[in-house]
Amino acid sequence: MANRVYGIDLGTTYSAISFINDSNKAETIRNSDNEQITPSVVFFESPENIVVGKIAKESAKSDPEQVVDFVKRQMGTDWTFAYEGRDYKPEEISSYILKRLVGDARKTEGHDVKDVVITCPAYFGDGERNATRQAGEIAGLNVIAILDEPAAAALHYAFRDGMTNEGGNRTAIVYDLGGGTFDVTVVSIEDNNVRIVCTDGDHRLGGKDWDDRIVKDLMSDLENELGESSENCNWDDPETSYDLRFSAENAKKTLTNRETAKVRVTCDAGRVNVDYTRERFEQSTSDLLERTVEFTRNVLNLAKEKGVDRIDDFLLVGGSTRMPMVEARIRREFEAELGCAPQSFDVDEAVAKGAAWFGYCQTIKVLLDDKAKESGKESFEELSEEEKKDVAADVAAEQGVSDEYLLEAGNTNITTVATKSYGIRAVKGGTPVVHNMILRQTATPVVTTKIFGTQDAGAELIQLRVFSGNDSAEDVPLEQCEELGVADLNLPPGLPARTPVEVVFELSPEGALKISGTAAGSEVRAEFKAETGMSAEEVREAKERSKDLVVE
Repeated sequence: MANRVYGIDLGTTYSAISFINDSNKAETIRNSDNEQITPSVVFFESPENIVVGKIAKESAKSDPEQVVDFVKRQMGTDWTFAYEGRDYKPEEISSYILKRLVGDARKTEGHDVKDVVITCPAYFGDGERNATRQAGEIAGLNVIAILDEPAAAALHYAFRDGMTNEGGNRTAIVYDLGGGTFDVTVVSIEDNNVRIVCTDGDHRLGGKDWDDRIVKDLMSDLENELGESSENCNWDDPETSYDLRFSAENAKKTLTNRETAKVRVTCDAGRVNVDYTRERFEQSTSDLLERTVEFTRNVLNLAKEKGVDRIDDFLLVGGSTRMPMVEARIRREFEAELGCAPQSFDVDEAVAKGAAWFGYCQTIKVLLDDKAKESGKESFEELSEEEKKDVAADVAAEQGVSDEYLLEAGNTNITTVATKSYGIRAVKGGTPVVHNMILRQTATPVVTTKIFGTQDAGAELIQLRVFSGNDSAEDVPLEQCEELGVADLNLPPGLPARTPVEVVFELSPEGALKISGTAAGSEVRAEFKAETGMSAEEVREAKERSKDLVVE
């Protein structure tokens, strides 16, 4: 099909790229190692040569100071990685992972990847989403959309057997525990419309945290066995630290299928062999698992408040859900209550495949709209049902696909929710507060309007101070929120106190916030974008550097 859009799961520990094949099925492209997922690890072999993936991960043992992993946790922050006199931001490092995926797609199967949908955790704010988009731009890609990971997983679930899936209307909870992030989301699928009901999560909770607990246990075992202090062991040595991390990760994987993992632990003071049991592992990490259960419980309760009266499917997504303790704990906590058992669902590939479905649907919508315009309509939606069938048949013949698939793709929509609350500074009872205009978990896009009043007579300037936060209350103390910026509204002189000021907030599905303020014939408009990430000039320079860079 022309104008193919690829789905990319830019993961904390592993990444993947997928597309919709000619049989109308989602397919993940294998990398040059003949694997469907690629470690999100970057090795700076030289300033001109970057290695991504398995070799990069193995290089961490010998050259730890030249390796970057878990960069997704730094997206949208001021963190940098220093190498050979240059500071690299998370966006640029992430672009190398994208270039590896795209390069492998070309090398292994001849795909010319240009247009992409990249996924991110549902609770990523505008800053992290903008950083993710910048990573794609630096990699030379046209980023069609930044899509929430649970929405992507839900799309793959809805179309898991291809378009015209006859699963009916269903509501699912997506429990996504990856290598570095966790989110849990209730999604409603009705006539191919995927609606995020509510979502929550923690971008610093994932499989790495389980690994870190094993590391702590192994360090303790060696010190106790040898009678050494941590200072003598020199655990901070990069090579020792990475070796211990690899041992912990391998032990975790072993414990997925076995009751005991044999681990050799080495440091400057000596080495010991440890028989690390699954029982001990589960005890050491039980609080981490309980955090995910708490998030899940909160999201289910919120879904009930929003009118969800049943959960049809409990989907486990993300590589870390392979740990036996996860399914067992979820089953014990929720199966009887919900009437459905947790099920692993394409844990490594669901997100990338769902992003590919989203890209496919967006491409179809453009084709249908373009064809509709030839008949004098503004869009496909303006056509009658019979006209839609005729247009779909024409486009299907041009593209060589089923008109039934086209109609279904053209009618598929995704509704997301605000992952933060957005408000304005106001005075209530003499106390300054943030009055939230848009509450988190509100469906987007959303526009809200409210009338405020000037505090003093004769005011000629009103500062509309805009904030965001995680609290869902209508009025929140200033110190609990983050100020996004200020819009100045100039007023004519001589106005009385309590002069009405109309404030409008508009939030897009990707978290871009626009506001306007109007009073006494004066108006101000402002758009609030995250200040984090790279500047336009930095992106341009990084993109230029990337042109001749070898990424393998």
